[in-house]
Amino acid sequence: MGCTEDSKSGVLSKVPRVRIPPSPPISYQSNIYSVGLLGGASSADISNCCNNSCKFILLVIYLKNLKSNLIEVLISFLLYGFFAWVISCFPQLKSGPLTFYLFIPAGVKLFSILIFSWRGAIGIGLGTFVRLLLVDPSIPWGTWLIVSLVTTSILFLAIELALKVLKIDKNLSNINYYQIVILAVIASVANGVGFMQSVNFMTGHHMDGGAFHHNFLIIMANFAGSALFVCALVVILKQKRVILGFISRLRSNIK
Repeated sequence: MGCTEDSKSGVLSKVPRVRIPPSPPISYQSNIYSVGLLGGASSADISNCCNNSCKFILLVIYLKNLKSNLIEVLISFLLYGFFAWVISCFPQLKSGPLTFYLFIPAGVKLFSILIFSWRGAIGIGLGTFVRLLLVDPSIPWGTWLIVSLVTTSILFLAIELALKVLKIDKNLSNINYYQIVILAVIASVANGVGFMQSVNFMTGHHMDGGAFHHNFLIIMANFAGSALFVCALVVILKQKRVILGFISRLRSNIK
């Protein structure tokens, strides 16, 4: 019993005190399942619903990553195809049916693998396959496919090994100019030797005779192409503001 004071008479009156029992601890899991059971759904149905939701979320993430990977493969493929087309417009630079004195796509190969890793390797592998098919369609496409796979695999493994030996981070945050030159040399040797040996093995006649001469010529062409591509890329990045300003002025004049 408790006492309260009447506001009018000022007399204390006794009022019964009501005790509220403490509420039991809430179990969220039991509440969820009880709600599901009350709603006509069993615990197995709720579990299946949760599993399906998780699978849907994983599928969305997978598709998002797949789209990003495909874009990187496409960028590498288009870059390689574009510069392969540019170099084909100058027949004076050809040193053989399949080789050049200056091979700019070699720089695209190095750039694509450094930036996009295995996605870049897939893109340049497809680009190499298409280029060889267009240059000499008389050779079976399976032969050029194997040449492309072998050459690109050797190049990719050589660059990945060089990155580990030189202790270069995956995001290239600690790379310097000397390491870029070293990577260009390694990529040129791996690409040149791998390409020549695979072509000789698969065709047997395209690059006969003067093995050392062919090797040296291809390696130097790849290195020169890589150096030219990297230097052009550095200049573009340094003059990015100037280039963007020129593009904006050009667009305004067109409008």
